[in-house]
Amino acid sequence: MMPVRNWLARFRFQPSSPEQEKLGRLLGFSPRKSELYAIALRHSSAGNPSNGKINNQRLEYLGDAVLGMVVAEYLYRKLPTKDEGYLTQMRSKIVSRRQLNGLAEKMGLQDLIETRNHKPRSGQAILGDALEALIGAIYIDQGYKKARFFVTEKMIEKHVRFKDLENTVISFKGRLLEWGQKNKKDIQLQVREIEGNSSRPAFECQVIQGQKVVTSSKGRSKKKAEERASEQACEKLGVLQE
Repeated sequence: MMPVRNWLARFRFQPSSPEQEKLGRLLGFSPRKSELYAIALRHSSAGNPSNGKINNQRLEYLGDAVLGMVVAEYLYRKLPTKDEGYLTQMRSKIVSRRQLNGLAEKMGLQDLIETRNHKPRSGQAILGDALEALIGAIYIDQGYKKARFFVTEKMIEKHVRFKDLENTVISFKGRLLEWGQKNKKDIQLQVREIEGNSSRPAFECQVIQGQKVVTSSKGRSKKKAEERASEQACEKLGVLQE
């Protein structure tokens, strides 16, 4: 087994470490509770409850909720002439898994995430999950105002282009099923509950074309598992190129 990619254990977020300095630049402020951020950036593969190494899943859950609230408030204030439907659509696009994965990569989060085996690859859900967990850590450490600052100033204002988002796919599941119907392809999504890394359930979704499994992916909820598997299937089948 390859060693855990654990710069957190080596540096433990000491103020003089390069990782601490990079995190500070990323956040735009100095953390108070450094261990919270270590947890936020620790993937489940590197977590080990037996020795107290907590993974980022609980903070991801919290950050997901905080992110949704901040984005909703931001859009409400920024776009006063847009109706509810447009605001809902844009919020869904900003908080989508693909968008968060891309934002995390643009922000350089892949260099700070602790995993067991390898550095996160471009587009992997581990990136977006860590970004949500980081937002959760900010909320616990600094409160809502600082979390709002991070989401609006460091994420949206710096990296999100609304004109590009308007043409972005919201639901990969919907796009995949639409493609299957249009091209007379038998596409099915099969979801089952599996054993998670904690007491919380996890789900696995398989995308099946005919009798063949095209892709398989896991998620904390049925919806996330379906979206992840559908996104992979869209890429594999060339759906987004049509």
